[in-house]
Amino acid sequence: MFLPGAEQAGLALWRKWVLAGRRDEAEPCADGPGWSLAYTGRYRLTFLLTTALFAGVLYGAVSTGAFEERPAWEPWVLGGIVLAVTAFQVYLAAASFLDRVIVTERGVALKRLLRRRMELPWADLERVFPNGEEDGLVFLRRDGAKGEVSLFLDGLVRLRMLMQAHVPGPRWEAASPFLP
Repeated sequence: MFLPGAEQAGLALWRKWVLAGRRDEAEPCADGPGWSLAYTGRYRLTFLLTTALFAGVLYGAVSTGAFEERPAWEPWVLGGIVLAVTAFQVYLAAASFLDRVIVTERGVALKRLLRRRMELPWADLERVFPNGEEDGLVFLRRDGAKGEVSLFLDGLVRLRMLMQAHVPGPRWEAASPFLP
């Protein structure tokens, strides 16, 4: 049975739940000056549970012999799909623990799993605006490079404070309503 709008309603409830668990203050960086913004515990929990779910489905399908009485190609295709989705979930779960946004008096640095570190100095920011889904902020540098900061991070109050101090208001006023 399909309920129109159920997916959007579920996503809205999940977002509200994750944001309700967000902490205001960021952790000081252990390896230098600045503050480290990390994903909320509820965001991490979501990806741990979905990863466990997909891994469980994969294990259950293999251990119960779900692929035994099928054409020779079908187990490979179905298994490949489930394995690919599970691998993607593992990546998302790992990223939720390892990705960091570092904010300092000089700017923002994005540390992402399997991607190069990106520096966004305050002086080089053209503007900051919400992304299309309104769950992140896009930082646009003058050279056209873009970096995105999730709104599901702990410590966004520190980001707001540093933006107020270092970025002229018109450059980030579109993002202001989304920050705590």
